Amino acid sequence: MVGKSLFNNTTQCVFSRSLLNPISLGQTTSVSSGDIDLISTAFYDILKIIESMYGANMASKKYEEIPNNYDQYIQLHDSLQELQAQTTNNDLTLLLQIAEHTLVGAMNSYTVYGENVLLRIDKAALEARVSELLNKANVETVNDAETDSNLGIVRSFRLAPVFNYYIMIYGMPTCGLGFDPVKISFLVDILTEKGIDPYT
Repeated sequence: MVGKSLFNNTTQCVFSRSLLNPISLGQTTSVSSGDIDLISTAFYDILKIIESMYGANMASKKYEEIPNNYDQYIQLHDSLQELQAQTTNNDLTLLLQIAEHTLVGAMNSYTVYGENVLLRIDKAALEARVSELLNKANVETVNDAETDSNLGIVRSFRLAPVFNYYIMIYGMPTCGLGFDPVKISFLVDILTEKGIDPYT
């Protein structure tokens, strides 16, 4: 068949036309069945893990749910590299590079989000220290001849640092649901990395 483009005067002789792109200006490429079998048999599960655990959590801004297991990350990354070395199709190689960049981007997002949380923790500590210093400044004690006496009982309690930081970063948990264990686990990792004991 001969096809002529509506956009320029290019004509092309082909045996069949694509429904999506009837006039191709370059060499047509097709995915060989060997490349498809390569994806469907050995590496489909790897791509599914990258999409569901890394890409989806990054896209929905659930950064604390991105796995932080570095060994798993390296294993997935190496598997993608191996698969790219085995395929000869440019379109499939591009798809695999997108999956690899998704994996790397998700790990980078997890790291940047963790650093952001650490900065917020440092900021809160500095604001508390400044407030404490300002409260002590310009205070003058005045003796008052008249005194009243009252007796009151106050009971106070302190939450563990991980719960205080949880409330500061994510807000008070919804009544009846409690603290989100995934977010608590994420904060425990971040606080431990910072050298702060999350429970005392």
